Amino acid sequence: MPDVFVHSTAMLRKVFTSYEPKQVSAITTSTADHIPSIDTLSGTISFAAEDGGNDLHGTVSLSFACTYVKYELEVAGDEGSVLLQRKLKVGDPGYIVTITDKNGQERLREDYKYAGIENEFIAFANACNSRRDNNDGNENVEDDFGDCNTPLEAMRDIELVEAFLESGKENGKPILLLERDH
Repeated sequence: MPDVFVHSTAMLRKVFTSYEPKQVSAITTSTADHIPSIDTLSGTISFAAEDGGNDLHGTVSLSFACTYVKYELEVAGDEGSVLLQRKLKVGDPGYIVTITDKNGQERLREDYKYAGIENEFIAFANACNSRRDNNDGNENVEDDFGDCNTPLEAMRDIELVEAFLESGKENGKPILLLERDH
């Protein structure tokens, strides 16, 4: 699961760009015989606002041991919610985004085509090449990427996965991320 879960953490980072992961807690299990590592995670995550505003809190539930797969991300707030669902129908890959108001009334529903993970790999490789080609001794070249798909961001995604797994090994012990040495 750790290699697949990193894509979910990348999505969280992309959606909550103004927030930094602060703390996680998780319970993890390995139940599927065909998966050699952790296959199920249930946890919580807190994000700290970069501007000192209110923290965000949410739940994360992932299982790759299930026979039925459902991909969803829902963000709810004072004014309503946004729901992202992956369409699982064969031959029609993509996502559905539904926006509802604070009374639960649907205000917008749109379909988006699925571009696939290939674009992620291409963007990551381009970011690595850009760093190699443009590094003239300046160690801080993150601004050169113009994209959040940088090697540093990939390492942050892996750090988040490792924190969830560490918490799972400790039976849900909260793991503070902002206080760690980077």
